[in-house]
Amino acid sequence: MNVLNRALDKLSSTTPVSEFVADADAYDRARHRFEGRLGSQRSDWLAEYHDAGGECFGGLDIETAAHLYALVCTQEPEVVVETGVCNGTSTLAFLLGIDHNGHGQLHSVDYPFFADEELAEFRAETFADYGGVAIPADKSPGWIVPNRLRDPWELHLGKSQHELPRLLSDLGAVDLFLHDSEHSLPCQMFEYELAWHHLDAGGLLVSDDINWTRAWDGFVRARDAQASELADGLAAARREVSE
Repeated sequence: MNVLNRALDKLSSTTPVSEFVADADAYDRARHRFEGRLGSQRSDWLAEYHDAGGECFGGLDIETAAHLYALVCTQEPEVVVETGVCNGTSTLAFLLGIDHNGHGQLHSVDYPFFADEELAEFRAETFADYGGVAIPADKSPGWIVPNRLRDPWELHLGKSQHELPRLLSDLGAVDLFLHDSEHSLPCQMFEYELAWHHLDAGGLLVSDDINWTRAWDGFVRARDAQASELADGLAAARREVSE
């Protein structure tokens, strides 16, 4: 898939964010306070990440991370699952939200790519269009997460195709699920379908980079789910209580 093919059509019909979230004012307040919650360490993270050849803060931009933080603050999930950790920006956003709420647990699945590895070899193991965002060779997945936030976090290493079935079966109900791992159509559909089956009533399925393939649009249409594009390429769908 080339760059032009990644710029696929957006969802033809989405619910505005202000109508998708339960309390739009609370959501906006949370989103706007996110960057302040990163604290003084943000500049250190940025400097080290750019030294390692990174292109943005942890591979996920601040605006997108702010939406993830706001979802946790307003949805108040007890169980959050994400695929794709890398340097840990989404992980940090979720854990800051859990810290704000005073309750909740995060499970993360990651198949890490390190800066000293050959990109071509990693793409051969995963998928050809992997973007190349890497973890510094001397770091671990989620390295930007400070120790004080790590108690409610469990990291599972391996491909989501291998790790998710057992993890979700063990957890039972999930309140919020984020796909941000392999953005191939088969992997996206696999994660969407599996996560949807385990979402609690009213739970949220969230996906980054929805424009890489048509998986998100097709899944939401097939489920006739209420969905909203929260930020560029970041979308959420709600599993209705009646399902």
